[in-house]
Amino acid sequence: MPLSLLLFRAPALRTLLRPRPSFTRSTPRPPGRRYETTAASTVVPLARLSPGPLAGCSTGSPKTRLPRQSQHLLARRTDTMIHAVQITRREEAPAVWVVRDQVRFMGRLEGTDLTVLEVEVPPGAGTPPHRHSSPEIFRILSGEVTFGLFEDGPPRQVQAGPGTVVTVPSGVAHNYTNSGDSQASMVVVLETSMEAFFRDLGRSETPPAGPPSEDEIAAVIAACDRHAVEMVT
Repeated sequence: MPLSLLLFRAPALRTLLRPRPSFTRSTPRPPGRRYETTAASTVVPLARLSPGPLAGCSTGSPKTRLPRQSQHLLARRTDTMIHAVQITRREEAPAVWVVRDQVRFMGRLEGTDLTVLEVEVPPGAGTPPHRHSSPEIFRILSGEVTFGLFEDGPPRQVQAGPGTVVTVPSGVAHNYTNSGDSQASMVVVLETSMEAFFRDLGRSETPPAGPPSEDEIAAVIAACDRHAVEMVT
């Protein structure tokens, strides 16, 4: 009897002789889907990483123990959720008044010790000369700000207009003043230690116009002592 007829009449034999799929090559991937490779080199659609049957399961309970591969996918999904994009709109950012300046907390850079502030400085306002361990980067958005820089050698002043960036290294004494007739604003990048200083000293109530009172000056000195900010005379 011909071999082809024999195979046709013997389904079990035909199944036995059927070529088996290779596990060393990837199967064709449908177009338009994103895939990710796990540690076991198994190609998994990213859709399987979204919340679903794995959500709410405990990998430690005997009744809900997941296969090793599922535990790996759950860990990957949890890690993705931690590193999320953050969007802070100016009108929604928390803000405080620090003496006469208004400080907005625009967000932190995850994985670092850096935070971003927006500071509005009214005419005549500013800071006394001081130093601290946190470096600072100032970028002027509007108005004009005069920076005093007290490095080695004679003190110097820098007039900074819109677009100007002033970088102050750690431990360098400095101050700034708005000596113009209009309000100035700037973005400041610094360490979270200084953010803690502003949150401690800041107040939610709008301050009165004019120079700070003796009580306000005493509050500034006390906050400097708590946060290792040194006044320079």
